Amino acid sequence: MKKVLLLLIPLLTIGLVSKLNAQCTPYNFKTVINSIDVNGATATANLDVSFNIQANNGNKYIFIHLWTGANYSQVNINWGASSQKAPTKAELNGASDEHPTLYNLAIDNNSIPPAYRTAYADPTLTLNVPAGIPSVTRLSNGADSFVVKNIEVNFDASLLQSLGSIIQGVVWSSNASTYSKNMSVQCYLAGAVFLADPVISGGGSCGTGTYSVTITHNSLVQNNTLSGSFDVYADADGNGQFSSANDILITSGGAIPFSIAAATSVNSYYSGSQTFSGNLGSYKNRNLFVVLTSGSTTLIQFLSTTQCSTLPVTFKSFTVARNNQTVAIKWETAFEQNNRGFYIQRNVNGEWKDIAFVFSKAEGGNSSEPLSYMYNDPNNLSGVSYYRVLQVDLSGLGKFSEVRVVRGEELASKLMLFPNPGTNGKVNVIFQDETSPKNVFVYDATGRAVKTFKNIVSANLTIEQLKPGVYNIQVINTASQAVSSGKFIVKD
Repeated sequence: MKKVLLLLIPLLTIGLVSKLNAQCTPYNFKTVINSIDVNGATATANLDVSFNIQANNGNKYIFIHLWTGANYSQVNINWGASSQKAPTKAELNGASDEHPTLYNLAIDNNSIPPAYRTAYADPTLTLNVPAGIPSVTRLSNGADSFVVKNIEVNFDASLLQSLGSIIQGVVWSSNASTYSKNMSVQCYLAGAVFLADPVISGGGSCGTGTYSVTITHNSLVQNNTLSGSFDVYADADGNGQFSSANDILITSGGAIPFSIAAATSVNSYYSGSQTFSGNLGSYKNRNLFVVLTSGSTTLIQFLSTTQCSTLPVTFKSFTVARNNQTVAIKWETAFEQNNRGFYIQRNVNGEWKDIAFVFSKAEGGNSSEPLSYMYNDPNNLSGVSYYRVLQVDLSGLGKFSEVRVVRGEELASKLMLFPNPGTNGKVNVIFQDETSPKNVFVYDATGRAVKTFKNIVSANLTIEQLKPGVYNIQVINTASQAVSSGKFIVKD
């Protein structure tokens, strides 16, 4: 007998298995299950997947790999390794396909418009290609919002009767200039759950000092009941990984019992939910873990808590400048509260790395007076380097500075344009002469001047509100009358 379900289940991220690259992680990830067809021992799920990811050169190619929850747990890939290349079929599926993928998708985000690839870097791995093209929308914050429709995944129908992750997977991207097995993994979200029962949602509120947990049970059978209990822990060490030894139990009165009947008809399936609340106590600034037990199954769900404490530092200025093979990094704070210090981070080829830590000059981490800091970074790299400062306070909260760019030594005599193609209607310019006044002219493809800037003395310039197209730029040094020119593209 064939049964068809129409489910609306949000994506979950399970704390024990989820890994991410925090610098460019896909976020706002959601899954809509359009239908599940059950035919004998086989189930076919039709999914729509959406996610946001920063629109930068680190995301030229985007990949999705899906497994059953049990097979995903056997995948042994260190997604955080700096040397990680495009995983091979053997890495994804294991020896003799012992944990085979259910689905593999590749998006060419380097083409206009983005399109699905028909072959993977390892040609022995089969790609799935939905009809049409992915929908991409540029957001006001500079991110791209992707929607991939009609992903069809076949799996064992018996999994629909089990608890936990049914379909689980990885999303990763690369900034590689060529599509090959040597593509590096730049951004990733590993361990995302695409379909699960039960669904655990909620979080904490610093404003009210309370938490809310909702457990939703979905079933093929009306009035099917899911029973068990759960505990709530505060992420005391702030590392996003659950540990009963290190994290703090909030539900100290004992585990909270639940019994939920899937009684409400939703299209062709049945659902029920129950919501619980409690107090965060002294842990109102900490994220949470829900540890749910039903029978012999234990599930762990990470839930975020809204932060409402005062930001620990106000940045007054932040500059970087090259002096031969050294980059001078300088910043000034106008205010510091409970501040421990600053991680200096450098990005080359799409990967942020800590290069130094500078302790706060403020006595006890507190100061209402301006404080100046400097660090000299040995840097003889030939390309462009990006820098930022991550401030961290004594309780684990933090704040990023803005990002600054410095050219490599080999680029000292060149006009730098980035990103090229430009995104979100803008492009950045780094000048070869950082001190002399410059006049800048931007021309469209017809030769018409569309932007003019006079007497620019800063090291860089951001040109905004450009329509998609091809542009020429001319820079005239008003002191020497030297002329530099270049060409760039602005994408939709």
